[in-house]
Amino acid sequence: MAARRLVSILSIFVALLAVTLGPIASTSAQDASAAASPEATAGCTANLGLVRSTKACVAIVHASPDAPAVDVYLNGEVAVTALVPGSATPFLELPAGDYLVQVVPAGGTVEEALITVDPLTIVAARAYEVVALGVVAPSGSSSEIEAAAEIRGVVFDVTTYAVPSSGADLPRSWVRIVHAIPYGKAIDAALIAGDVAMPLAEDLEFGSAGDYLESPAGTYRLTVSATWGENLLDEPAVEIAPDAATTVYVVMGATGTTRLDLLVVTTAAARLPAPEATTAATPTA
Repeated sequence: MAARRLVSILSIFVALLAVTLGPIASTSAQDASAAASPEATAGCTANLGLVRSTKACVAIVHASPDAPAVDVYLNGEVAVTALVPGSATPFLELPAGDYLVQVVPAGGTVEEALITVDPLTIVAARAYEVVALGVVAPSGSSSEIEAAAEIRGVVFDVTTYAVPSSGADLPRSWVRIVHAIPYGKAIDAALIAGDVAMPLAEDLEFGSAGDYLESPAGTYRLTVSATWGENLLDEPAVEIAPDAATTVYVVMGATGTTRLDLLVVTTAAARLPAPEATTAATPTA
């Protein structure tokens, strides 16, 4: 059974509100632009930065199984240090604008960048997950597979809508899944509560995110299968936090293994009115 890693940004970083992280942590603050430095603040941790209309919230996710720990540079200045595979930063508050993003091996220089995103355009009062996924050294059976699995940066918007109460007894949450398994073909995924399954994604391609699902908070079984029916992962106890925006990354474990893992990135849901949404099954007690 696949191991799972839960990265709960909400609980860990509320204590760091309005404090720039130091260089010994997985993120270190340098000027990402002329306007401000990235910070883990009340805006991004508790409300996705929507209180500050000129700012946006950005989390960096390391989902490449064979890449080393990495540093991330924004506009030529280091903003994240020593981020290891299978982990994520808190949501960092940044001024809106265009950024040159360079992901380099920890301690390296920008000339050694594994990934370059130019530009990353972030919009005020929005939130994003910037993801390193794929592999540094593809070893597939064809050049087509190798090209599909090559390491790259992908940017996903994070929902900026509040979870609707909808009169439900249980607290609600947003949840979605990202296919981050290199070499993998399309996958299906579902949350299961009791004998009721709610699809998170169907025929989801590598490097893609499923749509957000409005779900009661609670403990779910999560299944991931290849589109031809092969079971890839069956995780019996995935916690979906209340009043939160949760992304479940399905990632490959350490190099040389075929194990799949879950990387769960969670932050408090935003406060804007929510659109219509599909509703998931109720989890068992």
